[in-house]
Amino acid sequence: MRISVPTIIAAVLVSAAGHAQPTTPFVNPGTPEPDCTMHVNYDRNADLPGYRLGASCIPFTRTYQLIPAGQGREFYTAGFSDAALRKRWETCRQDTACHAAALTGAKPFIAYEPRLTGTVDAFGRIDPEGDIDLKSIRRPGYFGAPRYAEPVAQAEGRTYTVEFTVPRDSYERRHLGRTGTIKLRGWYLEGAGIIDGDGPKRRALVI
Repeated sequence: MRISVPTIIAAVLVSAAGHAQPTTPFVNPGTPEPDCTMHVNYDRNADLPGYRLGASCIPFTRTYQLIPAGQGREFYTAGFSDAALRKRWETCRQDTACHAAALTGAKPFIAYEPRLTGTVDAFGRIDPEGDIDLKSIRRPGYFGAPRYAEPVAQAEGRTYTVEFTVPRDSYERRHLGRTGTIKLRGWYLEGAGIIDGDGPKRRALVI
């Protein structure tokens, strides 16, 4: 995956400001405070703030950087331009603590990221690089348990576990010395299809 320089700089500057999620506030001044909380499993596994819409709570992930005092909403455009980020990076480089934290935050972007399974739940832990029995992979029905209660469990009867073998990313091959292939595993959920406008239903493949 190719990542632009501004994206990396923005990420490392956020890391330099602190790895933990901010505690307060959730939103910028003048924005209504969240009025509900919802637990989100994939891929947060955390309670997120949200806003009520009828009987539903719509959660959102908070931003690390709120608008600084004295600046307007253009901060999210002008403050993150290529020139602005490079200027902030040069300032950060002059500060020993900021520079060290930024380098730590940049490591995930320039290193091979191993896939971990069974971190949240030991059930279903597999060897992501080896040959496995696809029956050992968790299916939608597993997430119907009370602690998850995910609606996707209803798709158990029309779900197939699939595996694809694909080549490694060019960055991994050229710069990280990784060879061989990658096994991608997931579900194929057979849908009922949608009406195409002429009457019959069609099904689309969504990956």
